[in-house]
Amino acid sequence: AVDDHEINRRTLALVLQPLDVELATASDGHAALEMLASRAFDVVLMDVNMPGIDGNETTRRLRASGGANAAAPVIGFSAGTETAQIEACRAAGMTDWLAKPLEPAKLYAALERAMRPPETERDAA
Repeated sequence: AVDDHEINRRTLALVLQPLDVELATASDGHAALEMLASRAFDVVLMDVNMPGIDGNETTRRLRASGGANAAAPVIGFSAGTETAQIEACRAAGMTDWLAKPLEPAKLYAALERAMRPPETERDAA
């Protein structure tokens, strides 16, 4: 989970605790990219508005890296709910988006979507 506010990272840890997941956190985009280059993750939770490189730029760099996490699902989250901001997140390569404050049920649903195997044309037919 990448968020520049420690209280948000702690809140995410508490919300995810019942799922018994291994959570790694980073406080900015640079730290996130270093962490994402060092080991594989199932999903990335990414704050959109961060100082330095924001969540969109971090996601673009992750996608372009070609590393183990280049195709990992990225769930973006932000207090901004404008359509243009959500579209910018998608254009940057985020696979899902949630509004802050994060609601546990919506976060759990987004994680479930992220962990679902992609449908093939045969599955969709």
